[in-house]
Amino acid sequence: MRIGLDGAHGEMIMGKLYIEGGRQPALAFHWLKRAEHIAEQAGNQVSLADVKMVWAFWHQRFGSRVDEIDNLIQALRMFRKLRKFDCKQKELYMAHKFPDVWQEVVRAVNTER
Repeated sequence: MRIGLDGAHGEMIMGKLYIEGGRQPALAFHWLKRAEHIAEQAGNQVSLADVKMVWAFWHQRFGSRVDEIDNLIQALRMFRKLRKFDCKQKELYMAHKFPDVWQEVVRAVNTER
């Protein structure tokens, strides 16, 4: 899709749609890998953190709890490092979508300080 050189948003949305559909994990994986690559190449930290969060959805549905937690930790670290960014909104969203692991994620990130 590559709507913009630094925009991995379209690819990330495609990945999330396939995750939500639940029947084609390989296609979701493909789109998320593309989104991650675009965000990394562009140095777009907001997009990369969003992709990490969507990877957590993938692992929640198709993967392992350990990888779900790891991706959420990475996403939370990245969101917290961004300046002039509403990290609290992202934290509330992740807490709502990942209630089973969220406290463990927050504890892990907070103990790093």
